[in-house]
Amino acid sequence: MFSWRSRLAPRTSLESLAWISRSRPGPATSRIRSTARVPPLHSYVDPQGGPAKLAQAMGQVSSGLVPVLEALGDDESVPWLLIEPTAGQGRSLCAGIDDLAAYLEALEHHPKVGICLDTCHVFAAGEPLDEAGGGTRAVDRILEVAGPGRLRLIHANDSKDVRGANLDRHENIGAGHIGADAFRELFAHPATEGVPFVLETPGSREPGNADLTLLKQLRAEAHATAG
Repeated sequence: MFSWRSRLAPRTSLESLAWISRSRPGPATSRIRSTARVPPLHSYVDPQGGPAKLAQAMGQVSSGLVPVLEALGDDESVPWLLIEPTAGQGRSLCAGIDDLAAYLEALEHHPKVGICLDTCHVFAAGEPLDEAGGGTRAVDRILEVAGPGRLRLIHANDSKDVRGANLDRHENIGAGHIGADAFRELFAHPATEGVPFVLETPGSREPGNADLTLLKQLRAEAHATAG
């Protein structure tokens, strides 16, 4: 198990990254090293444009990406395109879990479109991960909006700022406003089985960093509770 701090670039392969898996440790976890691409969704619309501008922007998303997805097809060898909601800064097209619905619709729910859940992002956009059951409800909502099998990656980050602040400032696990309980709930959710957790917290690239140890502990606790 390892960690990675820097932000994913659009052309970065997950096969070149190391991760902590939700699955129990063992050789079988290597099967989830699937390739994916995480494009930045820091795209904005004119604040004065209203719904018309937003519809135009989503139309551009569709016309730009759907032909690429159709050309690639849905074979197992084809990489996934993962949508990562932002923290809600400015006029982002996809900030928070509920915004995924319009984005998925624009991409015609292509079978190779998945979700990257950044815990700091969705918390900053208003998701109540700091409440008891917040992590569980967040994954449940992703399943409602996107359907099963689309959650493919989790960026595990606490937040330096309070819920709804629309600020993307990562904090060490358990030291921020989200708290450790949400990550234990994420590990315990059946939908995260086999999903990689990637650390992007301060110091997470350093050998023996405390966040990696803590995530391992939270994973073990989640599995023990689940029986």
